[in-house]
Amino acid sequence: MIAAGLCALAPAPATAREAAPAPYPYAIDEDRLGGAPDQSALDRPLSGADRIVARQGHFYAVGTDGIPGTQDDRRVRLFGINLSFGANFPPAGEAPALARRLRKLGFNAVRLHHLDSLPSGPDGAPIGILTAGPHPSFHADAVARLRALIEALTREGLYVNLNLHVGYRFRPVVDGLPRLDAGRDSTSIASPLHVYASALVDRQETYARQLIRRLGLKNHPGLAMVEINNEASLLWSWTRRGAWAEARQRHYAPELERRWQAWLVERHGSVEAACRAWIHCPGAVWAGALPAPEDEDGPDGPLDLAAQRVDRMLQRLGVDRAPGRAAPPRKKRDFVQFLADTDAAYFARLRRVVHEETDPRVPVTGTQMAFGGIMNLFSQRDMDYVDEHVYVAHPVAGGAQDRADDWRMAAASASGSSELSRLLALSLRRDALKPFVVSEYNQPYPNPGGSAILPIMATLASLQDWDGLFFFDYADQWPPPEGPTRFSLAGDWGKLALAGQSALLFRSAYVRPLARSLDLPLPESAALDIAQSTAADALERSVERRLSVVPAHAWSFRLAQAPGADDASWTPPPPSGQATPDGQVHHDPAQGLVIVDTPQAWGVFGPLAGRLSAPGISVRPTGPAAPLSLLLTPLDGQALADSGHMLLTVGSATAGRQPGSQPPRPKRVIPYPGKPGWITLEPDAGAAGPSAPRATLGPTWLARHPLELEIATPDRPVAVYPLDGAGRRMAPLPTVAAGDQAVRVRLYAAPEQSSPWFEIVRGTAGQETRP
Repeated sequence: MIAAGLCALAPAPATAREAAPAPYPYAIDEDRLGGAPDQSALDRPLSGADRIVARQGHFYAVGTDGIPGTQDDRRVRLFGINLSFGANFPPAGEAPALARRLRKLGFNAVRLHHLDSLPSGPDGAPIGILTAGPHPSFHADAVARLRALIEALTREGLYVNLNLHVGYRFRPVVDGLPRLDAGRDSTSIASPLHVYASALVDRQETYARQLIRRLGLKNHPGLAMVEINNEASLLWSWTRRGAWAEARQRHYAPELERRWQAWLVERHGSVEAACRAWIHCPGAVWAGALPAPEDEDGPDGPLDLAAQRVDRMLQRLGVDRAPGRAAPPRKKRDFVQFLADTDAAYFARLRRVVHEETDPRVPVTGTQMAFGGIMNLFSQRDMDYVDEHVYVAHPVAGGAQDRADDWRMAAASASGSSELSRLLALSLRRDALKPFVVSEYNQPYPNPGGSAILPIMATLASLQDWDGLFFFDYADQWPPPEGPTRFSLAGDWGKLALAGQSALLFRSAYVRPLARSLDLPLPESAALDIAQSTAADALERSVERRLSVVPAHAWSFRLAQAPGADDASWTPPPPSGQATPDGQVHHDPAQGLVIVDTPQAWGVFGPLAGRLSAPGISVRPTGPAAPLSLLLTPLDGQALADSGHMLLTVGSATAGRQPGSQPPRPKRVIPYPGKPGWITLEPDAGAAGPSAPRATLGPTWLARHPLELEIATPDRPVAVYPLDGAGRRMAPLPTVAAGDQAVRVRLYAAPEQSSPWFEIVRGTAGQETRP
């Protein structure tokens, strides 16, 4: 390990600072990429021995005997990326090139997302797997293209994560379904009707069976997992008034009400008995009717608000609210349990369909944790793994309408205390007995610090020993963008440059899992309490109140929930600091830095303001502090202290071209008007709104961060080569002696020698090795 926990941060002398330099033009040629940044060696073609199963809380490949649970099983971590909309359907002749691109970047899995969200027409390239006909009407060319892509990915060693229901909006007239309220022609994206309405669930079963058959996924070695539903559940809808109104559509709600009444009979013996059991019930008719969030017994209704006031008063007095004692029965509490059970029935039915059409061992999940909350651990008790999504600085509409020329995002960073705490808290959504996957994450363009999200998430996932990460996304169109665009990695070169080394952090465990685990008891009564709250941090508050555990404990322990376990005999852990016990990772909240220091990885993520040192190497900014992502890893398989061949990547913000500018100049990030702490993109000429669309064209520029690098030279020469967009060496940078055993080199001193990648050779050039 390189100076674990001993990194020194000292401000650079003000007189040595330079003015912020202009960004430099740069683009990555993904098809020709080779050399030091190429991580193709991590993957190999998939075969039957690589079939994925879930067991003992993780994903495993079954091995050559094809039998799970035997000695030849092998742990698999999935470092994946999403394809969205049209990006799933490259022409068959271009699919191999896309698969090779992703393999070079270190990915070993692809999430096939938004297959059903947009219909493909008879002309032009497909943008979805379906046509505009009655659901499910498949687009033949889209099916053929996606099937060819899956085969190309399999040959390059990349698994697929198949998404079923994502964005399809059922249309009563076209699909032959009951009418919607107010004469609407389709369900909304937030509608939960497809979770309980029999006619809609039947159509999803048909769609799932036909999709799997048409794609040839029966016993397919490349099928790693299946997601039933992207972002929807009845549990989630109940706490969102607009979404719950969707669930109570006049021609659909009677079916849900009948199921609610049948559930009460099964639970209490009769609706009347349920009414007698509750602490508040005006009568059997009220008991059997579907509640609404604004009802007196609903979330934030009068009874709920009164209970919240009592809880706050007791909390101020330091009195815990009867830990271990079940809360008095209320209609709302029973209804939340009913919603969880109804969600569970939907998930179980579709899981059975997937297993009948593919293989009973294929891991399946229901929906992500944020769309249902902690009760999802109970509604998805029959699922095979747990899934979650997380975004740092997700863009939001500037006004009441969602417009491309009026949007904003928080000027937040994954290395800052508040956002990093949110990322650490992801482990509070994990089930101790199941694999944990984050199938969407990003700190999207144009956030200036967005390049840090890949290595920070890879670091946290490896510390916590998670099982899958899927960046959102590679592209949402074909061909991919050539400039930074929305959530895409393609074109966002300052972020993409870090993908390969981030893969090493996670897949090759350059950051090792924490030694100790901490499983958090979660009685179902506590989960019901949390599920009845509309507070975004209800889970964190509950865990802190009941167990004295906070997200920062993820620096010390591998955290997970133990659903159904009793918390009566819980012993609180000691307070946690801001570093791992073994010194691998350290968070400096004052500077907003995350520092990684392991034998095979050294990095700093955030606004570096002073010298950062470790044995054998140090870095010092010579310009203003600015968000950057610096990561050093060996290329020869040795520890960094002994390595003679290394790759240093400096990730930074990417900019596309401002339309109409002559000569072409980068588009600027500007403050959003009237909203301190929020940013947007400078508008295009003549635009009506305060923003520009989050899609840019080339050429592209990367932010330039002048740095001084000092490298130890134990009796060996040192050469530092910036790399061009294909990973080829440019002329070496000038070096100057720093004593007898070190040299100094200036990075970004000249635009023509600027790059996100620097290949470092310590020894005789031409004799370096790479495993």
